[in-house]
Amino acid sequence: MPLSLKDLVKRWRRDHRAKAASRVIEIAPSEERRRMFVAAMGSSAMLWSSRGAQASWQAEPRPTPSGADGRINIRAFGAQGDRTADDLKAIRQAIAAAAKSDQYPASVFIPAGNFRRGDSIALPNHICLFGEGVSSILNSQNDRSFDRPILINAAVSGLISARLQDLTLYGGSHGIKLDAEQENADLRLQNVGMLLQSVANIEANKLLQTTKIINCVFGSAPYGIKVSGTGTNCLIAIGSEWIDHSEGSIFLRGADGVTIVGGRFEGGGRKNRYCIDIENASNILFVGCFFENVHEYLARFRYITGSVVFESCHFSGTSVSGGPLQSFKWDIADSWVVFRDCLSVQPMGVGGQITLEGGNHGIFATDVLYAGSVQSGRFLVQPRDVSAAAFDLITIQAGSAGGDWQVQGSLTIVDSQGPADASSGDIPVIVSAASESRPLGRSDLRLVRRDATHWAIVRASGTKTRLGWAFRWDCTGAGTPPSVAAALTR
Repeated sequence: MPLSLKDLVKRWRRDHRAKAASRVIEIAPSEERRRMFVAAMGSSAMLWSSRGAQASWQAEPRPTPSGADGRINIRAFGAQGDRTADDLKAIRQAIAAAAKSDQYPASVFIPAGNFRRGDSIALPNHICLFGEGVSSILNSQNDRSFDRPILINAAVSGLISARLQDLTLYGGSHGIKLDAEQENADLRLQNVGMLLQSVANIEANKLLQTTKIINCVFGSAPYGIKVSGTGTNCLIAIGSEWIDHSEGSIFLRGADGVTIVGGRFEGGGRKNRYCIDIENASNILFVGCFFENVHEYLARFRYITGSVVFESCHFSGTSVSGGPLQSFKWDIADSWVVFRDCLSVQPMGVGGQITLEGGNHGIFATDVLYAGSVQSGRFLVQPRDVSAAAFDLITIQAGSAGGDWQVQGSLTIVDSQGPADASSGDIPVIVSAASESRPLGRSDLRLVRRDATHWAIVRASGTKTRLGWAFRWDCTGAGTPPSVAAALTR
């Protein structure tokens, strides 16, 4: 069942308090004892936990702009953190002071408190904002009139090298909104929660590059992560959660190298919406992820180079109709999706072109099932109603003109007319870089050369029927083998 917002926040606070407690150093508030400890430990006085999170003093002396540990505390600049005072000026002054220091990255400490601001906080390049966990809140939760992003990029070129750690961002239009003329790169989030945004938890206009997300929660917003422009690459999320997104959890247009490990996707559940919506991408991988009661369509993929891989993932189903859980739908069209040792609680048919590797309980192909590789493979297209017009059965796309490759295959056509099935038997197919258009082994099949690198096996116009087909091939010779695919567009 989806978590309520109250339960989500309660769990988020409980988990992070436990983690914070594991890395807190108990120091008596004696100034003498603190000086002795710092003198003995030197730069190690600020310890790092095994997760890379900075420890904080349990009993901290009066805040100073630059303490023994080198951090700049926003309270030293007048921040109140009482939910009502506008702390924007103090936060801006602390960031400006950090930017002038010799620290790299410029680090600003946000202690426990609810820090309200009247406007967005502009982040310069090479900045680190870190707090004490869920109690360090950049708070717009109680200010419904605040309709701007909480964090934005200061430079018009974009945001380069920013760190957010142990913070909670409530409300506003966005947790982070990046509008770059050039690029956004090297954004790192750890133990960060973003909730109750009216547009998206994170949105970038383009080029969200080398972004690492660890143990974060994104929730209660139309979108989780949204990048409308091209250029997202090396986006890695580990152990993070996407909860209750009314439009979609991940929306990317142009991406290369997206890896989600141990992600939890839950809630939102609406008809005709996609939990994951990715176009013009390559190298997309989901490992050990859990999907429950998200939108009617779990994913939409378009123009994917290579394949999208789901490995050891769990699919519970969705109850968008208000009844019991039903299997997710998929809209993957021209893309190729690989399921590897996954489980679906509800029997889940996946259309488009898929490969099943290992044990995939409850998952089956409704269109094309692949096996093998580009050098040697096979696929089976499930019988479907086809029109009388001519259409492609198989496409062969070479990487470049020429080459010494050769595809040798065997095609089987199954015509289903009423209760009786008639198989064509095996039809040999041989295609090389020099192949021209020619008839194949039966009157309604032809090999058609479309251009220098593109061939198709075409069924000629005929009667409306129900048709299925299978193709098995081996590719020999030198050079890059061509791509062999089932053509599902009629």
